[in-house]
Amino acid sequence: MYKLLIVSNEYLSKTSSNGRTLLNLLSGYQPECLGQFFLHGIQDNDAVSRCFQVSDRDALNAFLFRKKKTTLTSQTKQLKAKKIPHTCRNMVLRNIIWLSYRWWDKRFDNFINDFSPDVVLFQAGDSPFMFSIAYRISKRWNIPLVMYNSESYVLKKKIYYSANPRSLWHFALMRSLRHWYKKVMSICSFCIYSMEDLEKAYQKVFPHPGRSKTLYIASSIENAKAIDSCSPELFTVAYCGNLGVGRSDCLLEFAQTLYKVDKTAKLIVCGKFPTEEMRQKICQIPVVDYRGFVSYEEVQNIINASSAVLHCEKTDRLTDLRYAFSTKIADSLACGKPFIVYASREYPFVQYLENYKAAHIAGDLKELEEILVRCVSDREFLCYPVNNALDLVKKNHNIQKNAEEFKRIIEQVVLHKKIY
Repeated sequence: MYKLLIVSNEYLSKTSSNGRTLLNLLSGYQPECLGQFFLHGIQDNDAVSRCFQVSDRDALNAFLFRKKKTTLTSQTKQLKAKKIPHTCRNMVLRNIIWLSYRWWDKRFDNFINDFSPDVVLFQAGDSPFMFSIAYRISKRWNIPLVMYNSESYVLKKKIYYSANPRSLWHFALMRSLRHWYKKVMSICSFCIYSMEDLEKAYQKVFPHPGRSKTLYIASSIENAKAIDSCSPELFTVAYCGNLGVGRSDCLLEFAQTLYKVDKTAKLIVCGKFPTEEMRQKICQIPVVDYRGFVSYEEVQNIINASSAVLHCEKTDRLTDLRYAFSTKIADSLACGKPFIVYASREYPFVQYLENYKAAHIAGDLKELEEILVRCVSDREFLCYPVNNALDLVKKNHNIQKNAEEFKRIIEQVVLHKKIY
């Protein structure tokens, strides 16, 4: 197996969606073949043999010529840093600090030299300096760069939903991001995307024919079967996941409609509401059972005891979240329970699910009420998408299958470099 140096924001871990996505993609890799440079998280498993962590605080200390706190994270625990508002201004200032490269010292050089990677695996995001770091490692050590991309930040006119596209800070951030994206693409050996529509969008704007492939996000739920008890006496729907980016508004509409259809039903909600006002508004609906933050294991228990699982997206977030395909969607397909999706059909992931008949799709409130009426009263209708969903998981969301394809890509990249 070739050695991969992972450059990413978060440590490979099941506790975060980004960390879990890469962890699944690298399934089967021996720890001694994996090294990682990362910013956030705690080394809580043995997936990676060697890690080098530089936090935002470390980079700031170096920038201000304070005592450096950069550490090799073999046994150390990272204290939870104070969260800074995610604004364009703060992102630009953060970018300046990181691109000063005052944090990069001999210890980091020695870390890379000692690990001696064959490939840089870069997980793309919204930070220009991360593109710069991956580019710099690839160029300096003359090793191929493979990019995993599940985001469309570079393609957007407005990088975040709350951003002001007319501000100088937004202009500066987007200019730097596009500059470094183009630099990375100029040397990138291969790009892996999280969905076909995202791959097509990038190929259209930044053509790289023959150097890309879609590997859908895999589910860590293995060998799931259609569960016979998918419609217990008490109709129960589980929503476990992010309650931000407008999803709380959709959840409120879903809860109100479910209560209208079936007063005895239950909607179990796990996660953190963006505001206390929204939490109170949703939790006052009698069908809602709010559990707060729960562990990944507890999520599985909740799903197993439910009639169906739910995912929703707000229509006015379409521009911002057009190419989103979360780990939650893959897990919802794989769990063996009926999957209900309340979102506009303009979302590519909704079109994808509908194409494979893998979920109940409700594009508006009227359709949602009609579907819930049938799901509550007709067990056969409720459960019909489950087998289609499990077939889709085997086709596109299987960990082993995707990991084997990823290994083939890495082998081809390294072989091509050796030839040329």
